[in-house]
Amino acid sequence: MIRLFLLVVADLLVINGAYLTAYILKFKFKMYSSMVFAYGNYYPQASVEPYIQSLYLISLIWIVSIILFHGYRQRRGILAGIDESINIILAGVLASSLIMASTMIFQVFPGSRSVLLYGFLISTFGIIIIRYLAFRWGAWRRRKSRIRVMVIGTDELSQTVYERLIRDRKHHYEVIGAMGPSPKKLLYSLEEAYQYLGELDQILPVIEREHIAGLYIATRELTRAQLSSIIDPLIDQGISLWMIPSFYDVVTSRIETNDDIGLPLFTIRANSLNPFQNILKRILDATMAMTITIMIAPILLIISVLIKLEGQGPILYKQERVGLNGKSFLMLKFRTMPVDIERHSGPVIHTEDQSHRATRLGAFLRKASLDELPQLFNIIKGEMSLVGPRPERPFFVDQFRDEIPDYDKRHRVLPGLTGWAQINGRAALSTRTDEKLMYDLYYINNWSLGFDVKIIIKTIVEVIRWRGAY
Repeated sequence: MIRLFLLVVADLLVINGAYLTAYILKFKFKMYSSMVFAYGNYYPQASVEPYIQSLYLISLIWIVSIILFHGYRQRRGILAGIDESINIILAGVLASSLIMASTMIFQVFPGSRSVLLYGFLISTFGIIIIRYLAFRWGAWRRRKSRIRVMVIGTDELSQTVYERLIRDRKHHYEVIGAMGPSPKKLLYSLEEAYQYLGELDQILPVIEREHIAGLYIATRELTRAQLSSIIDPLIDQGISLWMIPSFYDVVTSRIETNDDIGLPLFTIRANSLNPFQNILKRILDATMAMTITIMIAPILLIISVLIKLEGQGPILYKQERVGLNGKSFLMLKFRTMPVDIERHSGPVIHTEDQSHRATRLGAFLRKASLDELPQLFNIIKGEMSLVGPRPERPFFVDQFRDEIPDYDKRHRVLPGLTGWAQINGRAALSTRTDEKLMYDLYYINNWSLGFDVKIIIKTIVEVIRWRGAY
């Protein structure tokens, strides 16, 4: 309740300050006097009083709009900060539209469209900053009072849970480490953050030494007897326990709960988009791809000329990839490699040293992710989507089908220019196909239009930072 009150007060200060700043930008920075005369008549909108008098109504409209778009809820879900910012922007659009409409009906509202536009921009940006600072302050407070927890298990499932706990700063848990058999391999995202605390036969001393208050039991490697031997003494000590069903439940399917027969049941749903979702996604893809292509046409032309000037060979590199339902298509990229580079090596998915496999211009295009831009044409043609699992070559698909269970499930949706896996590891996951599949299936199971938008925004941020590409 205190948080809500403080946010409302902060928003009111930002909104009022924004519209007063907008007035100054419009009438003072352009060398207007406080009174402007037009054709011998006093022009009241140049005076600050009408703006001050209307601030209480402007503030009320803004606060109601923010409430309607859930701007006072706690951050929840994946990339929740992006969700929160989008909601604030939508609330600002609604508020500004209502204010603009009110200027035509009520005399109390001054009618300078420039002031209203500046007020919208400054208010929106300011409120987003306030939310970010509030989140950081809340995270700092939670760090001072976090519950120390430990993950039981070291397999894929337990590492997935470990990753979620350390990445999500909205909760009150501080992950101290994990116990179980010594892990043979760590997820890419955990290589620097994982703390292994030893075998399970030492669990009681570790809990006492580390002051553990809760356990996440997240492994498929324990028998029922082993679980009982761990759980029973800890319950008596007041340790909180949480159990994760299984890796399959968490990653590969939509899981719903019900009690139709008086028992707790898990219902497993198919992990594919329904016809309406496919149509909606296709409309978004085609509209955005065509718009982006038109906007960056000069960049595409400049890159094409530079590739041609650098040496012999085609501008575009066409490579067979596996797409929706396992059907092959030719994926387009700007050529970044010397011609026929794989004639002797054969297909290569990733190597540590890429210098000999890229031209000087090509190395830059890869690092800046500009080599992928021609795939916008694949998206327009309907062969790819803006967001989805990255398409793989048939040679490697045949190999992965034999090695990795459920690999073909990633072909239930169109492949993407970017994806959930790409913003969680990018090139580093090229040789970690099982981890990459985990992210791809999570995306398919949790698809929404908002999820796509968040992945696109996060991808832009990663590209601007030049992180993860090779």
